[in-house]
Amino acid sequence: MAYDYGSDSKTFDVANPYKLQNRLHFVAASALLVAGLYSLWQTRSLVQAEAGARWVAPLVCSVGLLVAGLWLAAVAASRLRFFFGRGRPVSLAPELATGTYGSSRAADALKETMRHGALTYPEPQGALEGLLYDRIPHLITAPLALQHQAKSHFFNLVALSATLASFVFAWGLFGDPASRPWVSLIYGVFGVFFLLRPVNDDNSAPIGTTPIVFLILAAVLAPVVLNAIGSKLPPLGGYSMHMQVFALLFGALAVVALALAATLAQVTPPPQTRTSSELTRVNLQAPPATLVDELERVMQEQWTERVPNRRYSRLEPLTPLTEKSGSFSGELLEESQPVPRAGMVVTDFQSALSANTHRWLVLSDLLCTVMLIAASIMVVAFISAFDPRAPLAGSAMSLVGSALIFGMVARFGLRNAALLWGRFDFTSEITWVEMQGTYQVSRIGTGNQLSSQMQTQSDIVRVESMTLRVWRARLESVVFGKDNSRQVTALFSTDTEAKVLLERLVHFGKGQSVIAAPQAVEDQRRLAQIGQSSQALAAAVGVSAVPAAGLLAQASVSTAPTVALAAAMKFCTACGAKAPVEARFCPACGSAIGA
Repeated sequence: MAYDYGSDSKTFDVANPYKLQNRLHFVAASALLVAGLYSLWQTRSLVQAEAGARWVAPLVCSVGLLVAGLWLAAVAASRLRFFFGRGRPVSLAPELATGTYGSSRAADALKETMRHGALTYPEPQGALEGLLYDRIPHLITAPLALQHQAKSHFFNLVALSATLASFVFAWGLFGDPASRPWVSLIYGVFGVFFLLRPVNDDNSAPIGTTPIVFLILAAVLAPVVLNAIGSKLPPLGGYSMHMQVFALLFGALAVVALALAATLAQVTPPPQTRTSSELTRVNLQAPPATLVDELERVMQEQWTERVPNRRYSRLEPLTPLTEKSGSFSGELLEESQPVPRAGMVVTDFQSALSANTHRWLVLSDLLCTVMLIAASIMVVAFISAFDPRAPLAGSAMSLVGSALIFGMVARFGLRNAALLWGRFDFTSEITWVEMQGTYQVSRIGTGNQLSSQMQTQSDIVRVESMTLRVWRARLESVVFGKDNSRQVTALFSTDTEAKVLLERLVHFGKGQSVIAAPQAVEDQRRLAQIGQSSQALAAAVGVSAVPAAGLLAQASVSTAPTVALAAAMKFCTACGAKAPVEARFCPACGSAIGA
């Protein structure tokens, strides 16, 4: 599956990262759909038997299985063809369109990262984060998405463990047959709304000093309080939710623990953060904007697979000729097209299980698939044993409740695994060139000012000791999901490339010409006509003229004005013949020549 850039190179080819998870999605979807169709057929029999409104519960369960199966199949089908289109992965800062100027806060932050050669990460907050980062020291330099996932899973793991311990004490140790149904109901509601809902919303369960104290008090005092007020509570008919609570807590604990292990498996040692920086002083006899133009040409020569660079900042060094002197500053910040790193994606279960970064992901997906299959079996068992004439038994409700809990927990596990499966690492080159200095506007003239043949004048911008800096680095970045934000994870210096770029810019700047001379073919043709006219005039007055071909070459050589040579001759007023300037009589007709 190509990178969608129309290139014949295989540089941008990326294997489908969701290939293994798609297979498990289709397995679970098949189980849900088969169970849903079978349940719907059973419900049809209940409707035909005129069971009244009692068939609504089986119908809802059947439709739920069908919807869940179709949703899983649709998710897997939408990821069968995976490719990066143009503009992916997302840029590190807003891009500038061609011909536009400006910058952005994100570009300024990127420049500060290159200037300092360091990556910034948030500090841990609170006791639990301090414990997590103390046990996993390298987590502090992990991508922010991994840090967020690790903290959420760790918080949820602590909250679920504390709730499970509290429930075991309250229901098993301190409870009795009268209080246990209410204890299980209270913990079931607490688990769904305060634990499972935040987990499915990709948030952290509210865990801290207050919730822990509340769980301890609930474990010890809840059975006593329920026994004291038991006579005032409505009877539950012996129905207990302890099976659903245990299914919720143990299932969620297993999935969250695997999710935390899969997240921490992708944490690597601290990355390298080094950038290359070259600095020099340059004297120019040309506008500094010419260096920016040359820099753009160099950047275009270095495009990756002919894909245009991503321009994040361009500030033109303005040197207006209306001002005799002033200061200027300019810069150009570009990143080459990010290239996916090889070996990121595993395509079979054996390779995934042998790779530490993917082993826990496969196990988490397998557990979620088993949970979904178990949920579908529970629903089928409920509908198969459903008797419309008998009241709903506690065991039947336990099956439906446990199936619903397994489905919710599996949904969380599959979604979290999809985020980690969608990790992509990229490499790119980033270049930042900045220039600062002062300028003066001067005028330079070329040629003999007394000659009528060739003179030129130019207004030039003269720059003394301009500061020219070149920052360059090879970036490593990561993105979780092709449309999500990308984060820089490492910086590697490229000293040789930075020096070569600086030398080329300096050489180009010093090679600029300050003399204006015609170069077009039309200019050469017109100069030839002027030369022919000069030769005819010189022949008329009897002096040698500059050849037409040598007008441009001799523009700076001092020559006697043609008008002055013509004024040095005398002409007879009678016959028009020319005579020497000192002659008093015409040598042709003998007439007197006036002074």
